[in-house]
Amino acid sequence: MRGPSVLCCAAMRRGDSFYRKLALLLGLGAPLGWLVLQALRARLPGGSVAAELRGDWVLYLYLWVGSTLTLGALGWFADALARANSQLRGLAVTDATTGLKNTRYFHDRLRRELVRAGREGRPLCLVAADLDHFKRVNDVYGHATGDLVLARVAQVMEACLRASDVACRVGGEEFSLILPGALEQDALRVAERIRLAVAGLRIATPKGLLQLSLSLGVSCCAPGETGESLAMRADAALYAAKRGGRNRVELAAPPSSGLQQPG
Repeated sequence: MRGPSVLCCAAMRRGDSFYRKLALLLGLGAPLGWLVLQALRARLPGGSVAAELRGDWVLYLYLWVGSTLTLGALGWFADALARANSQLRGLAVTDATTGLKNTRYFHDRLRRELVRAGREGRPLCLVAADLDHFKRVNDVYGHATGDLVLARVAQVMEACLRASDVACRVGGEEFSLILPGALEQDALRVAERIRLAVAGLRIATPKGLLQLSLSLGVSCCAPGETGESLAMRADAALYAAKRGGRNRVELAAPPSSGLQQPG
């Protein structure tokens, strides 16, 4: 008997349901298993596997090799599929221009951090940031340069954050930073570090060096405060920084103060 099909048929003719099912289930690995057996034949004395391994041992070896190769191939495929799905999930929450997390991720992550802060009694702060006069960058230097500016600013932000922090792009030139476990003074330090780093950027363009500035607002979560309220207070502080001359950091007033919201 020669060839994978002959061996499979021989197994099925035995009348044993185990052999029949095994032969059918492992059919995918049969061609590869047969190639391995042929290689063994070339190495054994007399050139025949059957001469060395009698009766059912040929079938056992054939099916074992086929199943091993089949399961290995299926395992590789499952791993590759899992990696592809993971990459797709990552792309769904990633901003293509900056590589930061996007608005969808921001809202989901903020919700989860608020739950965690309430459960563990941990502090939580939020920073709203906005590039100053960014419309002028696009108008004068072009949108390609504008995208470059956003990407460079995103890199600077991430370099200034703690390991537990996350930066998100939530609008054209707007960013939100979630700072789990940060006290008020921690959040202000992070915001000021980012402001100074962005102010120190110099981006070369065909029209000369481009200098940037960033305005930031900081809010820290009060007991029982919602994510919407926390974000609104950070935005209000950002608005105050813009009105105060830009290129500065402002701390949000407590929730009960009725600080004017940005229009």
